[in-house]
Amino acid sequence: LAGRDDDLRAEVLVVSVPDRSPPLDLGFVKMVQPRVIVVQDAEFPITEQAPAQWLARLRASGAQVISIRQTGGVRLSIWPGGWQLKNSGGILFRR
Repeated sequence: LAGRDDDLRAEVLVVSVPDRSPPLDLGFVKMVQPRVIVVQDAEFPITEQAPAQWLARLRASGAQVISIRQTGGVRLSIWPGGWQLKNSGGILFRR
């Protein structure tokens, strides 16, 4: 992706916990500059849990990091000029 577009940006980045590859590269996060990173992880099996250190590094990028395991399922709604992330507890992030 980075090789095809010098100005690659995303407001929301949705990632999962890799099982056979390295986790999301922080250089890529810095380049894309997301406002929110949604991490699809699970309680079981334990191999699908996002490590706390990795979540902390993602949070250090300045993005709000939402772990599905910690917040429950989320719904991303997109419309012209805006979007929002919501779970059963209410709106988590809106633009």
